[in-house]
Amino acid sequence: MHSRLIADVAKMRCARASPCSGCFFRTTPLPTWVFDTETGRFLEVNEAAVKQYGFSEEEFKRMTVFDIQPAGDRAAIDDIWRHPSLGAFHRGQWRHQTKDGRVFKVELVAHELEYAGSRVRLVVAQDISERQQLEEQFARRKKWKRWADSPAESRTTLTTC
Repeated sequence: MHSRLIADVAKMRCARASPCSGCFFRTTPLPTWVFDTETGRFLEVNEAAVKQYGFSEEEFKRMTVFDIQPAGDRAAIDDIWRHPSLGAFHRGQWRHQTKDGRVFKVELVAHELEYAGSRVRLVVAQDISERQQLEEQFARRKKWKRWADSPAESRTTLTTC
């Protein structure tokens, strides 16, 4: 009985130490996943990724990172994930596609690491569509305000962005 308890405690510690099986990974509020840098296949995804993208965890695990890219964007990602560098850090903006075909902008933060004997990439994705729309609205309002505040004789026709 005592040896079984020790084994169970060891398993719990191992689960806590693993970023992919622990509570933190699963419940992180931003879509997060781990993919194999050699194949591009998803190894683990969290609940937020399942909710945001509309694929089940099982569906994700049958997919590659190409499968969430709109068809026209897939060549651009090829260079990044096929050239792993242990410890490398990547940050950038991309377009992703949900199961139902909706395309949206994301900001990705990715880190190269070793997991279960393979080189993998841990990725956190944040939907920035709303933020980008607000920034564009702000820029348009700022442009209109500059035009409205300028002397009438110096105004030229203002075109919308």
